[in-house]
Amino acid sequence: MKVVALKENDGSKKPLNRITPFVEPRKKGLHDFITAFTARFFKILGLSEDFLNSDPSEWEHDEHYRRNKEVAQSSKVVNDLAKCGVTLVHESNSSLI
Repeated sequence: MKVVALKENDGSKKPLNRITPFVEPRKKGLHDFITAFTARFFKILGLSEDFLNSDPSEWEHDEHYRRNKEVAQSSKVVNDLAKCGVTLVHESNSSLI
């Protein structure tokens, strides 16, 4: 289902600044958030998409999948907005001393 969404759901070419509100969020699945533009993730990180052409039950045996999984699991995710907010608070507190 997710691989089909990656190939068939169009999606925006421009990254969104915020998530568009949707009706009944509890009924949404991960595949509802995957679009053809999501494949950009692979290109940005220089990862192969070849494993997507095989059955998901075979992915663990695929060298491209294992490499991609390793890269994804070792990637650090940073919330830039939160990081900037913390820095601003620290700088503000320092100026009061």
